[in-house]
Amino acid sequence: MTTGKSSRLPGIDLFRGLAVIAVAILHSDNHMPTHGWAAFLEHFASFAVPFFLATSFYLAVRKLYISQSPYSLRSRLSRLLIPYVIWTGIYLLFTLLKYTISSREGEIGAIFRDPVSIIFLGSPAYHLYFIPLLLIGTLLLKGAEWLVQQQIRVGTVLFLLILSEMAYEVILISGNGFELGANAAFQTAFSAVGINVQQYPLLRVGAIAIAWILRCLPYIALALLWQHPFVQQRLPELGVRSVVITGLIFMLINIFGDRMLLVGIYEIARGYTALIFALSLSTVIKDHPLITSLGLCSFGIYLMHLIWVETLKTVLGRIFPYLLTNVTALTLLIFACLACTISWFLTALLIRQKGFLPKALFG
Repeated sequence: MTTGKSSRLPGIDLFRGLAVIAVAILHSDNHMPTHGWAAFLEHFASFAVPFFLATSFYLAVRKLYISQSPYSLRSRLSRLLIPYVIWTGIYLLFTLLKYTISSREGEIGAIFRDPVSIIFLGSPAYHLYFIPLLLIGTLLLKGAEWLVQQQIRVGTVLFLLILSEMAYEVILISGNGFELGANAAFQTAFSAVGINVQQYPLLRVGAIAIAWILRCLPYIALALLWQHPFVQQRLPELGVRSVVITGLIFMLINIFGDRMLLVGIYEIARGYTALIFALSLSTVIKDHPLITSLGLCSFGIYLMHLIWVETLKTVLGRIFPYLLTNVTALTLLIFACLACTISWFLTALLIRQKGFLPKALFG
């Protein structure tokens, strides 16, 4: 499926905003179990990270095929690494302030007991792990660039896709994937040989890097297959009719796919069906300043939103305690939408400023 060559894709901009709200929904449950519509909403919202990965690698690989200049690895890494360092520091200070205000000074020491998680996983805010994950994928794109330059055959790309998906599936089914919270990978394998990986920082970081490489490879391989000239020449054009079809496929996969597909295939299918739906929407949605702003600010909203989720929980929770004790679909939406709206407003203000600050904060 192909689309026009517009400088911006409004469907993707819109979906980036929806995906950020979905992430905020996942962070608004006050660490309580959900049921009914709230559980369904969280299940549906889990498409967000696969969508971000699929979109990032799709756009990068698309550029590899059409650009005449080499892939600027250094520039891309700096645009991710600098915001990661700054926001890790911001959330570290925010957590210290939150514990101090809530008279939980005794828990402050626990923050620094795992420096590996702080440095490599942004543990003061669990959503920051996505940036190191994307950094790993960005490094792999240099290899993808070499494959494009070698004019790799479509059959070889398909083989790489199948092989990488099988490898990712194996580590997930065997319980060796990256585990957020424990901030470790290959725990089942290490436990089998009597190794406590938490005691070996370099081994722990290396294991996480391998798990993330195996996670990113199927996304990149699928993007390479999709953008391969042989495939592009045979894909139909996306248009008005495709919106309904791709939207329906996205909904069905996102809601029922976990009952029909292997876990790794399900994850990647969620991301890429959301992306295809977003590309279809780009053929019928016109550019609008608000949609463009949402797309441009989505990374900033993602980085900032947890501060406002936590702040709103503290403020609104004191006025309306039931918002924290009764987690419903409505309360999830209230916290998520308010937090993202505030983050959007502040990000839009900051990116208009001149100088180093906007690039340092948002890449």
